[in-house]
Amino acid sequence: MSMEKINILYVVASMKLGGAERMAANLALGLNKSKYKVTFCAFEPGPLSKELSESGIEVFIFRRKMRYDIFLLWKVLMLMIRKKIMIVHAHAFQQNCYAFPAAKITGVPLFVMSEHGSIEKQLAKKRRFYINKVFMNSADAFITVSNAHKNELVEFLKAPREKITVVYNGVDITKSTGIKSTETIKKGLNIDLNTYLVTNVGNFRPVKNQGYFLQAAVQVLKKLPRTIFLLVGEGGMRSELEDLSKKLGIAERVMFLGSREDVADILSITDVAAVSSSYETFGIAAAEAMAMSKPVVATAVGGIPELVKDKVSGFLVPLENPEKMAGRIVQLLEDKNLAESMGKAGRACIEKNFTLKLMIDNIDQLYQRLMAKKGINRHS
Repeated sequence: MSMEKINILYVVASMKLGGAERMAANLALGLNKSKYKVTFCAFEPGPLSKELSESGIEVFIFRRKMRYDIFLLWKVLMLMIRKKIMIVHAHAFQQNCYAFPAAKITGVPLFVMSEHGSIEKQLAKKRRFYINKVFMNSADAFITVSNAHKNELVEFLKAPREKITVVYNGVDITKSTGIKSTETIKKGLNIDLNTYLVTNVGNFRPVKNQGYFLQAAVQVLKKLPRTIFLLVGEGGMRSELEDLSKKLGIAERVMFLGSREDVADILSITDVAAVSSSYETFGIAAAEAMAMSKPVVATAVGGIPELVKDKVSGFLVPLENPEKMAGRIVQLLEDKNLAESMGKAGRACIEKNFTLKLMIDNIDQLYQRLMAKKGINRHS
């Protein structure tokens, strides 16, 4: 008796290099291809499409033409029928608005939700709050990426605790191999070899709070003027942040590198990674830096304290206290032994608790449990 593959549809906002999209792509690429056949549906194109397509994963881009697009719902629905989807795994609220009704109409056996973002949007509008409650109560499982986020969902959105599974985001620890030499990378960026580098990775959105990072940079430069601050990412706030760096008088010491696929190379030449976010459900930028054995200075918000252990793998600092962040950055730049020991501790933490393999295995096991509960088997 042969074993049929389980057809899964991942529904994501876009194929851009955002955190949720990257995690969904990593999951699709890592799942056992003898057990699962994954199809992607996204509402905007992006560079992840090429990577997935080259690995044999079909990607469908259905652009949303209006706020409530009935034609988009129809396209998603027909895709589920055509691909004989058994599991729909949707990532975030907007995608649930199309994936959930389409799955119910077509009779897809399993509907799984992943929530990656802040709950503020759900709390801001009553209609959104109640719609999300329908999704959460009707879903077969609800995945979140930290215990802090799980507790917020239960307390503020009244999510059913018994349906929530915490699966930490995973980092590909193999990316620390095959890195170019420090000299080559710095030369490519036109950076002097003897310069300190402090890096912030994250798209330019209010929640990433890079203005706080730039304010901390002002204080660092007073003590260590040969420091350069790298910002890796893109977004609507870029020009505002560039203007702020000029206003603060530090524009010559700040480099906006844009969205990059060689983040591991950038982190490899970094002395300290800084996370300035006002909220993070997990903190993938911190995890990626730790995987590269870099010490992290991060705001103590959301799920970050579950990842970065204060005074072990880095320093946690209060939100909106750039002087405190600056002080910890200076401490690490001046004390190489401390920076190295924290970097090693961070790497060990990632290897133990936050690898890509562990994330994939945990979600695979969740799928298997859900299928067993519904009496779904792979025998053809």
